[in-house]
Amino acid sequence: MGAKSKSNVKYYNVTSGQLKRKVGEKEFEYYQGYEGLFVGLKLVEKTFNNKPNKQFQLTVKDPDSDEVAIIQWGAKSWFTPTFFQRFGGLNLTQPFYMGISGGGDESRTSFCWMKQGNKKIEKNPDFPLPVKEKDGDEVQYKYGEVLKAAEKLMEQANKSVSENKAVESHKDQKEDEGW
Repeated sequence: MGAKSKSNVKYYNVTSGQLKRKVGEKEFEYYQGYEGLFVGLKLVEKTFNNKPNKQFQLTVKDPDSDEVAIIQWGAKSWFTPTFFQRFGGLNLTQPFYMGISGGGDESRTSFCWMKQGNKKIEKNPDFPLPVKEKDGDEVQYKYGEVLKAAEKLMEQANKSVSENKAVESHKDQKEDEGW
């Protein structure tokens, strides 16, 4: 779980109910959330312990500076449905606060909550949750429907942002031309 910094980009991992950012060889900073403007969201394939591991990467920009944050988490984690249950309720042209909370005493589980301005973003009760399957004594969660719904919201959000950027660019061009 390494966080890297490139110029004004900071990398964060969602883990154990917190945002974790590597700041030195073995030094980390921890945060309970991040406020920013939506820039983009993608699902990337990584490798962890020689196994494929999909992760979501949310890119946000600090509304008061040039700082850009990339926040990542495992696609097959409880953070995914709790993030996307609320993500669809955001106005993506406005800053929002994404908070992270833990699942209890020794739990490594992370949950998401959001607010925009003074308004708490309520979860969409229709967003699918992982399906619990028991195989003998072992319990596994299947994320198929969660990931399908998440990818659909992700595509809509990215398309919306790129359309907004095109409109803003066109407005700027008209202003530059004296319209």
